Amino acid sequence: MKKPAFFLLILSILTSCSKTFLGDVPPNNPESVFENFCQQISDNYSGKDVRLVNWDSLQKVYRPKI
Repeated sequence: MKKPAFFLLILSILTSCSKTFLGDVPPNNPESVFENFCQQISDNYSGKDVRLVNWDSLQKVYRPKI
């Protein structure tokens, strides 16, 4: 297989699977970024229980300021 054809094949595979691997792109506005951040903290931050920070109350305080 020639290099340009191989490159196009790989490129088409990667671009067609990007939504499968990366998921939907959230809207790029301050509210969505804040909500996405809070969700990521809730799902992935392991230190939230150790540090005894109430992330829900912080979210309620800072959400109206966004």
